[in-house]
Amino acid sequence: MKGPVGVAVGVLALWAASVLQLGLSPHLAISVAWPDFPLVIALCLALFSDRRGGALLGFGAGLVTGAITGADVTLFVLTRSVVGFLAGWFGHMDLHLNAAVAAIVVVIGSLAVQLLFLFLGGHHGLLTPYLEGTLATSVYNGVIAVPVYALLNKVVAKPVTNRF
Repeated sequence: MKGPVGVAVGVLALWAASVLQLGLSPHLAISVAWPDFPLVIALCLALFSDRRGGALLGFGAGLVTGAITGADVTLFVLTRSVVGFLAGWFGHMDLHLNAAVAAIVVVIGSLAVQLLFLFLGGHHGLLTPYLEGTLATSVYNGVIAVPVYALLNKVVAKPVTNRF
């Protein structure tokens, strides 16, 4: 996923994620778990991209999330860019990617984003509820990643060629 088509897909996907985050996320909240649509879409798209594309997708997801929450966007952009870079690096390896791998990447990526956010000083308050919410949100994001990856696989995946 490179060039103008990749940029267009990334911008449209992050726009759709921001709409879902604003309109649907409050209705899907379960106790302390809120889905993070921009992060899920950025990490799933990063699996189809390289490291630079993953970092740019993470940057966009951080920008969208910071703008939606109305907070200082620095930590959102930093944490999501780092994790997007790592997801792009993982996706660029010669591995057989599928929906289960995408779910695992999104769960680990969501945990990493929230823990980086905590260690960089973005959270002020009690630690136990934050960690419970982090774990629950990470699992929730992993569940959402399965249909998101399946849809993106139909839209942006390269056709598999026979190597024989």
